[in-house]
Amino acid sequence: MTRTSTGPELSLYVAAERTIVAASLASLPLEAGGILVGYREGPRIVVTAALTVDSGGSGTHHYRQDHQDAAEALRNHRSTLHPEDISGYVGEWHSHPKPTGPSPTDRTTMRATLKKSAGNPIALIVCALDDEDHRLYGLIFRKGKFGRVSSASVSPQSSSTDALASPGPLPDGAVNPDGPLFVSYRQSDGTDRSSQMAWLLRAAGFKVWHDRTDLRAGNTNERLERALTGGLSGAMLLVTKAIEKSWVVKNVELPRLLQLDEVTDFTLTIANEIANPLDASRPDFSAPDRLLERAPKTLGDKKQSNSRTVDGRLEIVHDHLADHISRRADDLADGILVVDVQTRPESTAQPSRAADLHIRLRPPVDGRLPHGDGLKDFALTLPLVSDAIHHSRARTIRIQGGMHLTVALALGMALPDTKFGHAEIEDVRGTLWSNDPVAVPNERQLIEKDYPSLNSVSVGTATKVYVAVALQQPSSEGAFVRAVAEDGDVSAAVQLSLSGAGFIDAAEGARLAELLAAKIKQLSADYDNADVHLFFHGPVTMAFLVGRLLNTLNVIAYEWDQTGFGAPARYVASMSLSAGGAGGPVAAVHL
Repeated sequence: MTRTSTGPELSLYVAAERTIVAASLASLPLEAGGILVGYREGPRIVVTAALTVDSGGSGTHHYRQDHQDAAEALRNHRSTLHPEDISGYVGEWHSHPKPTGPSPTDRTTMRATLKKSAGNPIALIVCALDDEDHRLYGLIFRKGKFGRVSSASVSPQSSSTDALASPGPLPDGAVNPDGPLFVSYRQSDGTDRSSQMAWLLRAAGFKVWHDRTDLRAGNTNERLERALTGGLSGAMLLVTKAIEKSWVVKNVELPRLLQLDEVTDFTLTIANEIANPLDASRPDFSAPDRLLERAPKTLGDKKQSNSRTVDGRLEIVHDHLADHISRRADDLADGILVVDVQTRPESTAQPSRAADLHIRLRPPVDGRLPHGDGLKDFALTLPLVSDAIHHSRARTIRIQGGMHLTVALALGMALPDTKFGHAEIEDVRGTLWSNDPVAVPNERQLIEKDYPSLNSVSVGTATKVYVAVALQQPSSEGAFVRAVAEDGDVSAAVQLSLSGAGFIDAAEGARLAELLAAKIKQLSADYDNADVHLFFHGPVTMAFLVGRLLNTLNVIAYEWDQTGFGAPARYVASMSLSAGGAGGPVAAVHL
């Protein structure tokens, strides 16, 4: 917040300033206003309270006060004071939705008000809004020719009776281990990084409250207070240079976050964007307290991560995941860990289904293909998610939701049967597909179709084999053949399908997944452990189960796409997957 700095002084209690700013923000895009209550101390006017007076005639460039309502508001306020309190009317205030100071009309109106007063100086404070910031302009009007006007510096003053200097007590349920993470930041220079971090956290399985997706219409401060006390599991405070100008972070969000951080089941992380002046590879650990006007070591003693680097951003994700899973470890040791995945719809802080982790990727920009940046988030966080699930000691891993096929393959490769024993995935009908084979009558068999005419590289010099898994009709054989022909450097091209017709029985899923995985591994081995270009067309449940068994291969996974009516279908490379590689299983994103 910026204040003027010349002339006489207007001392403004913190509670009065907060009332002015909150009412100004809530009234946008219209002006708000009211009266100032306080006392005079020599040339100084001390404002102890600001009263808001509603107006039915305000607009985007004017505020008209109802004098009867103002008088009643003053009487009501006076009735709450001690009988010996000398506070009374000392002036007016109103807001400007744009960053402009007092207008000529403001001066004329206040001179007219001064003529009707008892002769004492009166003050005008204009709260000029600019993005999240505000500037307080002060004027003092005195009796004399034309009503003398002096610009006044507006300075803060604390009071032992300032009820809003700290937040009220936390309500019951303010901390909820299953609740979302709150992202606190300054919009002017923190929007891009906060959005990036929000999507990383979502890709790691967290519900995230971010104002870009979750702040609904209405009074901003009330909405923020509801979010901050409505059941959070944690928060991330993003510290940028311009955060020192954010009244909302300093006065609404941070006081609550510090209060919540005192609760055992709450995790507060600090993403520090300020470089250490002596070592740019490290954050300036003193910056959060300095910029947010907190006592030294209030935030400086808390762990801070260098969010300017990928490792620093992943450190924040890791810390939240570690705390989140540790709180569930006792319940999960002999139970089921549920992971809900969505890669298509927009994400909000309140997913509809219960789960231990809620993986959300950025929705597609258009068409059928997954969002490239969403896959990059997924690639970075998937190893952390895999490790966290492993440390949970859950007996069973259950996957639910809806996702692109290549995401299901990658998720399966991140949760291989060699590391995780029992896993299952739920289909759209609510049926569970398990990795435990079950004997059923009329078992379907694997059918292999070779395309020798498309092979252009001889055995022994191969670098890749193309495999189409066609488990649904109609198949995309034409798109597969075109993809192989366009490459021209393929040692084998094979389509794998099933005998019989109709949908696959969930009870057969595990056995068929084993047959498919064994055949794909064999094809790679036949051609000197060649990379497998995998074109999967089938249920997402089967993609996950097959992916769990491909832990020894290098796989380039493709997504099916069709750009419009009449356009030829095609396959597009989505991700390179390698479960055995460092930081895998997503080795590269191709979208």
